Amino acid sequence: MVVQNVLNEEDIAYLKTTPLHPNAVDCNDRHKKLEFKHSVHRIERAMKADPTGKGQEVYYKVLRAMAWADKKLWGKLTKYSKVYPEVEFITYDCSRDGKPKFIEPHVDNDSVVTVVAALSDPSEYVGGISMFRGDGRGGKDRTWTLGKGDAVFFRGESLLHWVTPITEGRRDILQIELSKK
Repeated sequence: MVVQNVLNEEDIAYLKTTPLHPNAVDCNDRHKKLEFKHSVHRIERAMKADPTGKGQEVYYKVLRAMAWADKKLWGKLTKYSKVYPEVEFITYDCSRDGKPKFIEPHVDNDSVVTVVAALSDPSEYVGGISMFRGDGRGGKDRTWTLGKGDAVFFRGESLLHWVTPITEGRRDILQIELSKK
């Protein structure tokens, strides 16, 4: 499910500061067999510690949107007494070394619901199309070029997805996985 304008300009401006926050963690927690070229910062602590309250506002805004999407489409969250939000600021930046940035087809381990929200306008980069595997019954793969502030909600643990190579510019996203473990 794609929803336009989940994040506004103020939300995006705030999120772009979070990787610099002392509570943000530069991480490399991808599976060793997964091929990817991007940088990741875990930012949930930074958002919760924001003294202005903007971090908590954006954090809960997106979590409510994830719960809404799940209720409309899947009804999976009600099966778990607790889920664990993993909030990541992900950057695919070709401007430094000119090498393509991407992530290969994968599923998000244990993510009942995943959201990817665009923090960059598509005019700021080349490539970077979000791809989702077809239904396996002859359905074609689905593609989305998210506009700035738009978000795609999906079942991360069961839907194979990837990003086509970004060959120019920089693509920033907010990704949240509601993990059952």
